[in-house]
Amino acid sequence: MLDFPVRETILDNGLKVLTVEHRVAPITSVWTWYRVGSRNERPGITGISHWTEHMCFKGGAEFGKGDIFKEVSRVGGMNNGMTGTDYTVYFETLPSDHAELGLRIEADRMASARFEPDEVTSERTVIISEREGAENYPQFLLFEELSLAALRTHPYRWSVVGWKADLQRITHADLWSHYKSFYAPDNAVLLIVGDFETEAMLADVQRLYGGIAGHADVPEVRSVEPPQEGERRFVLRRPGTAAYLGMAFHIPQAGHADEPALRVLTSILSGTGSLSWMAPGGGGWKTSRLYRALVDTELATSAGCRLTPGSIDPGLANFFVTARVGVEPERIEEAVLKVIEEALAAPPTEDEMQKAKTQIRAAVAYTGEGATGIAGLLGQAEMVGSYRDVTTLESKVEAVTAEDVLRVAQTYLTPNTRTTGWFLPTDEKDASNAGGSPARAGEPPALLPALPAMALGGVQAPAVQQFFFYTGLEMFRQARRETLDNGLRVVACQSSLTPSVSLGGVFKGGSVLDTAAQAGRARFAAASFERGTTTKTYRELSEALDGVGATFGVGSTVEGTQFFGNSLSGNLDLLLDTATDMLLNPTFPEEEIGKVRSEILTSLRENEDSTRDVALKAARQLLYPAGHPYHTWERGESEAIAALTREDLLAYHREAVHPDRGIAVLVGDMDPERAVDMVRERLGTWQPAQPPAAFPELAAEPPAEMVTRDVPMASKTQCDIVMATTGVPRPHEDFLPLSFAINILGQLGFMGRFGATVRDELGLAYYCYAAGGELHGPAMWFAQAGVNPKNVQLATDTMLQQTRQMQQELVSQEEYDHLVANLLGSLAMLLEGKSKIMWCLLSIEKWGLGEDYYERYPDLVRGVTREAILEAARKYFRPDAHVRVVAGPEWQG
Repeated sequence: MLDFPVRETILDNGLKVLTVEHRVAPITSVWTWYRVGSRNERPGITGISHWTEHMCFKGGAEFGKGDIFKEVSRVGGMNNGMTGTDYTVYFETLPSDHAELGLRIEADRMASARFEPDEVTSERTVIISEREGAENYPQFLLFEELSLAALRTHPYRWSVVGWKADLQRITHADLWSHYKSFYAPDNAVLLIVGDFETEAMLADVQRLYGGIAGHADVPEVRSVEPPQEGERRFVLRRPGTAAYLGMAFHIPQAGHADEPALRVLTSILSGTGSLSWMAPGGGGWKTSRLYRALVDTELATSAGCRLTPGSIDPGLANFFVTARVGVEPERIEEAVLKVIEEALAAPPTEDEMQKAKTQIRAAVAYTGEGATGIAGLLGQAEMVGSYRDVTTLESKVEAVTAEDVLRVAQTYLTPNTRTTGWFLPTDEKDASNAGGSPARAGEPPALLPALPAMALGGVQAPAVQQFFFYTGLEMFRQARRETLDNGLRVVACQSSLTPSVSLGGVFKGGSVLDTAAQAGRARFAAASFERGTTTKTYRELSEALDGVGATFGVGSTVEGTQFFGNSLSGNLDLLLDTATDMLLNPTFPEEEIGKVRSEILTSLRENEDSTRDVALKAARQLLYPAGHPYHTWERGESEAIAALTREDLLAYHREAVHPDRGIAVLVGDMDPERAVDMVRERLGTWQPAQPPAAFPELAAEPPAEMVTRDVPMASKTQCDIVMATTGVPRPHEDFLPLSFAINILGQLGFMGRFGATVRDELGLAYYCYAAGGELHGPAMWFAQAGVNPKNVQLATDTMLQQTRQMQQELVSQEEYDHLVANLLGSLAMLLEGKSKIMWCLLSIEKWGLGEDYYERYPDLVRGVTREAILEAARKYFRPDAHVRVVAGPEWQG
C-alpha cells in the first residue's frame, strides 16, 4: 500500500507544502504544481499555459537565461516542466545535498520570472515548432479532432499545445498577465519527496517562500459540457501509412465514487498501465478483452482504452486501435463495439476481477520505488482531487464488486454518448518516399526525435544514451556476482523498499547476425519467444504472468537480445520459470508467428510515416555500406519480414541465445544468494546443441566526402535533419573523450551548444541535440533537429558552425567543470528505482568494467582532459565529410 507519511504544511501566504521523507537513495525530488492548464484558457489564447511554462525557463532574479538547466545539470540532477489540462508543474530531482537548489529555482520562478519581449518572440517559433512536430503524427491529429467532436463547450476540447493561429497572435502582455494571475503561492503546491529531515526542509521552505506574497487571481471556469444525446462521427483523411480508430465516451471527474470501478474496468478491457511517471505498469494487456478481440484475431496491432477519471471536471474516456494493414475499418469498429457490448451485458468473471485487482496492487508497489515517481503520483492526485486519494486507492479498488463494474460500464459506455473518429490514410504514393532523392557524393557542406494530454516544456534529447553513469555505493558493492559452469553470468542485488523484483539481461547477438535478406529476423524472433514453448501456449504464458501482475518481455537491439520483467517478490519463482521457458524453449508456432509478422509489418508502415525514423534509418544506411552489419536496419524491412520462415526464427534462437554470451541481473526484495541459486537451478545445466554464431567483423571507415539525401514526405509540416558519422567502439581508448565532446556539443545542460544556439538563441527548433551509442564496433553518432522547412538551411549551418568551433579551440573551463560535476553528481541518481539499478549492473557486466569500476570512476572522468576532448573532436566530428539526411516537406537549400 502507498501509505507514505505525507506531512502537510500551509504557509501564511497560502502555499501548500507536502513533504515525504523517503530515505532509500540520496535523492530528493522537488515539484511545484500550479493550478493552471489548458482548462483555464479561452479561444484566442489556447496554448498560453504551455507557452508560459516555456517562458518560465528563461530566468528570474537569481537564475538567468539557461541557468536552470545548467545548474541542475552541474550537480547531476534532472529537471523539466510539463503542462496538462488542469495544471502546470516543474520538478528537479537532485542529489539530496543539493536539494536546496531545487527550492531556490522554484521560488525564483514563482516570484520573479522574466518575460523579455525578445524572448517571447524567439520562443514563439519554438512553440510553433513543437506544434508542427506533433502534426507530423496521425495519432495526434486524430485525438485532437476526437476531443473537438466529443466536447462542444468545455476547454478540454483543445490540445494543451494550442492552435497555431492563436500561437501566432498571443502577445507579450497576454503571457505576462497569465503568469501574474496564476503563478502565486496561494495557487500552488510545493511537493518534496526524498532523503531529507522534515523540520530542516520546512525551515528552508519558509526562508525561501515565506516572503512571496499570495496574489492569485484565478477566474472561475464556468463552462459545463452539455449532455451528448447521440453518436458523433468523423473521418480524417490525409496521406499516411496506417489507419487509426479513436472512440470517446464521457466520464466523471477525478475523485468520483465510480472511479475505482472504472479503474478495474480499464484493467479488464485493456490491462493495467503505470500509475506514475518512471514506474512500471501492472501488465495484463495480453490477456485483456480488447487485445484478445482485436490483436489476437489479427485485426489490429494494438488496442486499448483508458477509462479512469483524471481531471477536475468531467472528461473523456478513450479507446484506441491501430489497424493492421489491409483490414477493413468496419471489421475493427465492429470488434470494439462487441467488446463494449459484452461489458454492458454481464459482470466480469471472478477470475477477471481478481486479476485486475492484483495488477493494480502490483502497479502500486512498482510506483513506490523512486522519489520522482512518488512525487508525480501524489502531485497529480492533489491537482485533480487530493493527495490523500493515493493512500486509499488499494482499499477502494479491493472493495469494487463485479456488479459495480457492470454498473459503471452501463452508465458511461452508452451509444448516445459515443464519439467515433477514424484516421484513414489516402492512397498518395509519396506519403513516405523512403528512397528519397539519390545520394549525392562530393557535395560540399553549406556555409557555416503523438503529443499526449501533457506537453513537455523543456524537452530532453530522446533516446540519448548516458554513457557511463555507474556508482559504487554500498548496494553495488554488496551485489552477488557469479559465473555459472555454462558461462552464464548472474548478478543479484538486494533492494527491499517495496515487495518487488526487477529482472533483466542480454544475450550478445542482435541484428548484426542478420543478413540483408533477413533484415528484422532478430526482432521477429525476439518478439516470438513468448508465443509458445514446448510446455505452454502463448495464452498460458500470458495468463500466468498477468494473473499475478507480473511482466516479462524479450526484444532485440543492434547487438543483443534483451529481456526485462517485473514481479512482486513473492512471485519471483513464477517470473523466473516463465522467463526460462520463453528463453530456452520457444517453438515459434506458425499461427502465432503469422500474427507477429503482421504486427511488425504494420509497425514498419508506421515508421515510414515518421520523419524522425525515416531520417535516422536513411542516415544509418548511407553511413555504413551494404553488407556491413550496421547497415541492416534492426527494425526490419517489409520484404524480408514477409519472407522469413519459422526455420529462420529457430535458427536465430540457436545462433544467438547461448549461456556463455548471456548476463542475467536481478534487483529487488530478495536474498541475493538465494536469487543466484534460483537462476542456477533453472539455467545452470543449460547446454545448447550447437555453438553460437560467430560475431561479425564490425570495422567501418568514416565517410570520405559529403553524402546527402532528401526524403520528401507528403502532408508533413516539419522536417527532421540528421547529420551522422562514425564514432568508436565502447572499449576504445577514445570513447570517453569522444562522449565528452558529444555531450558538450548536444546534451550538456539543455541539449548543449546546439540547444543554446539552434533552440534558445535562434528559436528554430523544439529539439536539437547530439547523441552517440555504445557498440562493439564504430557506433554512429549524430546530430538531429526538427525544424520548419524554411529553417533547414539555417539550422544546419548553425550546427556545423558549432561543430567546427569545437575542433578549433579547447572547450571552456566552465563547460569542462560543468560536465565533470554532472557526471560525478549523477551517480546518486542511479539508485532511484530497481530497474535503474538493474540496467546499471547489466551495463557494467556487459562491458567488463570490473567490480572496482566505482573506485576508478572519478579518476577516469577527471582523467579526460580538455586537450583530449579537442583531439577527439578533431578526429571524429568531420563537419566536411559526413552523411546528411532531411526528411519531411520539400525545402530550399
